[in-house]
Amino acid sequence: MKHRMSEKERHTTGCKHETRAAGMREENERLRREIGERALVEEALRESELMYRTLFEGAPVGIVLATVDGHIFGYNDTMVKLVGCSESEALGQIDLADLFQDAEEHRFMMERARAEGSVRDIETVLKRQDTTPVDVILNVTLLTSRDEDFLLMVAEDITERKQAEKKLQEYADQLEEVNAELSEYAYAVPHDIRAPLRAIRNYADFLEEDLRGKLGAEQKTYLDNLSRAVVEAEAFAKDLLALSRIGWKAVPVETVDVGGFLRTLVDSLQLPQDVEVLMADAWPSVEVEPTLMQQIFQNLITNAVKFNESGRKVVELGWTETDEAHFEFFVRDNGIGIDSRYSEQIFRVFERLHTNKEYDGTGIGLAIVKKAARKLNGSVRLISTLGKGSTFFVKLPKTQKKNG
Repeated sequence: MKHRMSEKERHTTGCKHETRAAGMREENERLRREIGERALVEEALRESELMYRTLFEGAPVGIVLATVDGHIFGYNDTMVKLVGCSESEALGQIDLADLFQDAEEHRFMMERARAEGSVRDIETVLKRQDTTPVDVILNVTLLTSRDEDFLLMVAEDITERKQAEKKLQEYADQLEEVNAELSEYAYAVPHDIRAPLRAIRNYADFLEEDLRGKLGAEQKTYLDNLSRAVVEAEAFAKDLLALSRIGWKAVPVETVDVGGFLRTLVDSLQLPQDVEVLMADAWPSVEVEPTLMQQIFQNLITNAVKFNESGRKVVELGWTETDEAHFEFFVRDNGIGIDSRYSEQIFRVFERLHTNKEYDGTGIGLAIVKKAARKLNGSVRLISTLGKGSTFFVKLPKTQKKNG
């Protein structure tokens, strides 16, 4: 006898089918999502690996991956070229130690990398497969992946830079040799020329004495001009010799009380009666070579007097502390001043803004000041206005660096 489903049973069965179908649809949707997500992850991994491989292979530096005991298992083309392997596979058949020219240096770097995690910017020498050296800067890093440690070594080829440095050093050595020869020449010429100048002056004096009362006015003018020219040439040779002597040999550095030093210098200059020198009351002490200090301030003070047409010539000497390591001394005058356009030019050798008829001199004094200041690891500068006086500032370190 057949059983007929009641309306209630048919309704229950239908609900079960619908529930089962909905569940299957949800499961299918979940699987599709998982497959899609997995595909996206795989695609991202492929892109990441491609990017890594591109960066690894295209890097302008040599890269090597090795086990902690030094066996190479990865490298890029740049490294292959750097060490001069004829075949790419050859690099994977050697150890890191085989790349180093100095076995002890390799051992030190590897131990340090394993102990500290990295070695940074070490300049060393690797060797090519033909044993020729190659200068590099190395960075070694200890990395961990899947609970295993390995070493990443990056080598930057600096062969061209080292060659350039070597060439530059050769030029520097040549320049030093030339400068030494020029210094000898600059010292010898003004030194040796003083003897014939003295002879010319003596003979001119002999002629004037022997012919006194017999010379015509024009002939006496000739002899006077000759004597004046010799005096100027002797002054020129003297100043040139002083300039060449700066740096010729080391002079012991002393701690100098600047105030006492300047008072003694001013007294020795025997300045004219119409000159008033004003000085600060308190002065510091500074480490200098006294002879260079004298050349600096003697030239600045005498210039302050020479280029001054005031009825009352005033020269002021003072100082300031510019920072923890330096003093700046100044010589200020009420003289004729200097056009600001020439504030650098006047420190050059033989540069003069006036003729000998206006103001006598050789044009070397301020060049001596600048060179002496530099020799003392200092500097000199000028602030001046034409017709309103000048102030020369000399900046010097409080202490001189000890050689060696």
